[in-house]
Amino acid sequence: MEDWKKPLKEEAKSFFSLTAKPAFEELKTKLEQRGKKVKIETEKENFAKITISSESEEEYSYTIITTIYPPTDDFPLGYVCPEAKKKVGNEQGHWIHFEGRECNYSVSSISEKKIIEHFKKMFVIQTRKLNI
Repeated sequence: MEDWKKPLKEEAKSFFSLTAKPAFEELKTKLEQRGKKVKIETEKENFAKITISSESEEEYSYTIITTIYPPTDDFPLGYVCPEAKKKVGNEQGHWIHFEGRECNYSVSSISEKKIIEHFKKMFVIQTRKLNI
C-alpha cells in the first residue's frame, strides 16, 4: 500500500467507530422504541449499514461507505470521503453525497448529528410516520 493511504485508512476506521456507529446506535434506539426491528452491520473497515424491518420484511436500509482519494490541491494529503446509499423496500437504491454533488469533502466534516439528519432527510415520509 502507498504510504499516503495509511493515515487515511486509520481516519476512515475512526470515522466508523467514533461517528457512524454511534449515530446508527442512536437511530436504532429510537426506531426500536417504535417497534421496529433494527440491525446494524459494521464488520468491514469502510462500511456501515443500518437495516430497519417490520416483522419479517425489510422496509429500508441506509449504508455508509468511505472512499480514499489521492492528494489534490484542496486536500494535499489526500482525503477520505463518505457517501450514503438508501434503499427503500425492494428498490435498487443509489449513492448520495452528504454535501453537494460530488465527493469533495472529508469524513472530518461529517458528524454523528449530520448522519442522523441525513438519514431522516432521506426517509422523510417514512420518518414522519415513525415520528423520530
